[in-house]
Parts: sequence; structure tokens; C-alpha cells
Amino acid sequence: QQQQICADNNLLIAHLLSALNSTYKDVQRSSVDTLQMIIMHNTVSQYTILQQGGAEQL
Repeated sequence: QQQQICADNNLLIAHLLSALNSTYKDVQRSSVDTLQMIIMHNTVSQYTILQQGGAEQL
């Protein structure tokens, strides 16, 4: 169960990071907001986001 949650979380993070490149500002904004919530609540996700190079985008 934990592995499944982590896998789903990684897919969500990847999706949110790709959404940062959207041409729609509201999509970018909601992605940033969601990523920031994930970062605040989950240190494992912090590492994943750093691994995927998303920190610079935030």
C-alpha cells in the first residue's frame, strides 16, 4: 500500500511539474500552490521534487 501511494505521488508530482510549463497562468498557479502544499506536508516528496529538478521552477 505504501509503495502504491509513493508511486501515485511521484506521478502526481511529475504531472504538476509539467503543468508549470502550461501556457495558462491559472494552471501554473494551481500547480505551484499544490506542489507547495505537498512540500510542506511530505519530506519524501521534497526529495522527489528536488530529484526531478522542480525546485528551480518553484
